[in-house]
Amino acid sequence: MTTDEIAAAVKAGHADVVDLWEAVQQFAAQRSGKWLRLGRGGVTFDDLQQEAFIAMIQALEGWDPDAGAFLTWYGFWIKNAFTVACSLRSAKGQRAPLEMAVSLDAPVSENPDGETLVDFLPDTAPGVEELVEAADQRRRRHVALIRALNTLSERQRAAVVEYYIFRQKTKRTLRHLGLNRLREKHGETLKEFL
Repeated sequence: MTTDEIAAAVKAGHADVVDLWEAVQQFAAQRSGKWLRLGRGGVTFDDLQQEAFIAMIQALEGWDPDAGAFLTWYGFWIKNAFTVACSLRSAKGQRAPLEMAVSLDAPVSENPDGETLVDFLPDTAPGVEELVEAADQRRRRHVALIRALNTLSERQRAAVVEYYIFRQKTKRTLRHLGLNRLREKHGETLKEFL
């Protein structure tokens, strides 16, 4: 059966939508691959395949067998779905969700002075005590790190700073300065500490 025949059978209820998907899956995979190669929108192949399946169902609903081939109509729907999935809409299309947004200050009941949506959101911001404690911990770590670095020779200190602070992972940094053993013994501890 051709793709048009399968699409007509599915539309008439004589075939399953999975049969149509199997018939158009290679077409969808080719389109998905093209969009991935162009690097559009940071979506994955699986994301595009899911969008292609939904686009197939939408294309089937609006397809008129007398108007042309199903794959032509489906291609239009795939392009539209991929454009939305990759956030490549027009400026008007990008503004539409913002126009439908609901204010967090909107009341949740008839009473305009009652609770608002923001009242139901948990406060995840750290408290003043937590912020002060975190700052104190950072200060103590910094002081301990400076003390530890001051116990090293100037060459060793430079190598540790290059390796752990500036992330310079060169052979000179470790092997030439004799710090391979330091890395093996204390590498994870220093990373956690920094």
